Amino acid sequence: MHEKIRFIYTFPMAKYIKSLSFQLFQQSIMVLNSKNIGLLISLLFIVYSCDTETLIEFEYPVYENKLVVQGFISNKEGAIVTVNKSLPPLTHFSDSVDIAVKGASVQLYADNKPAFFLNEIEQGKFLSPDTFIPKLNIAYYIEASALGYDLVKSSIQYLPSPVSVDSAFVFEEGFFHILKIKYCDPDLNKNFYYYRRHIFYNGDKEAEEYFNSSNNYYPLFHPANVIYDEAFNGNCYSFQDQVYITYWKNDNFSIKADSVMIKLYSLSHDLVAYLESLDEFEFAKDDMWQENPIFIYTNINDGYGILGTYYESDVVLKIK
Repeated sequence: MHEKIRFIYTFPMAKYIKSLSFQLFQQSIMVLNSKNIGLLISLLFIVYSCDTETLIEFEYPVYENKLVVQGFISNKEGAIVTVNKSLPPLTHFSDSVDIAVKGASVQLYADNKPAFFLNEIEQGKFLSPDTFIPKLNIAYYIEASALGYDLVKSSIQYLPSPVSVDSAFVFEEGFFHILKIKYCDPDLNKNFYYYRRHIFYNGDKEAEEYFNSSNNYYPLFHPANVIYDEAFNGNCYSFQDQVYITYWKNDNFSIKADSVMIKLYSLSHDLVAYLESLDEFEFAKDDMWQENPIFIYTNINDGYGILGTYYESDVVLKIK
């Protein structure tokens, strides 16, 4: 089943182009020669082809109100899941739009056996018990429900293979310090990685907030910073990151960094596919020439959203 939507699109520059074309037409007709004949023909084409309004018909699947589930399982955080409801197409989203659902619950399964119900810490947000530590080679999936909605179920997900730092050191280069990191791709499969770091300044929170805020700006992972292993599949890979060792409190007093925490993440295929679709959607949503709609990747059966997994490995490097 599909519904058809019809709307009129107004080309914002059309009226201006018609007005300008008419002025040029008046000027060219006064001095009519072989050169201006070509210009005159072009102007007439512009005048008659620049229609200010265009009727557009677009077909999209009939809207069904479904649950939207966003869940993540990791070795450090356990399971974190949010449950909301979908919105009809062309809805203008704002803080006043209510996406909450009532009576929601989320259950985790491990190797096709019920493990536990997640705890709802606030409306629509669920966390696993503190005792839950996800393990490798275990098949996880979730089921979510809410009053007035069909039960939804994610596809089966595994924690991706961990990756750890092989070597790391800081060296000075001009006015800056460079953090060089080396890690090794564990196998020949297609893997995805992500890097973050956190610099410590002997407990000075002001310095830590100043230098680490941009590195941790995105709450999860930004698709532009995902590392693909095509160039080093099955081999080791090195990269560099500029770090700021000195933080000046004022002209006469500075604080030196004492350590940096390096975080390397392995991301699941479904999680990366979800991030890529979000990035494509953000790029295309304001593009008036976009021909086809962008659909956000989902692995939630009978609903929308994602259950993604990632594995986090940390190492603290002392700075001398």
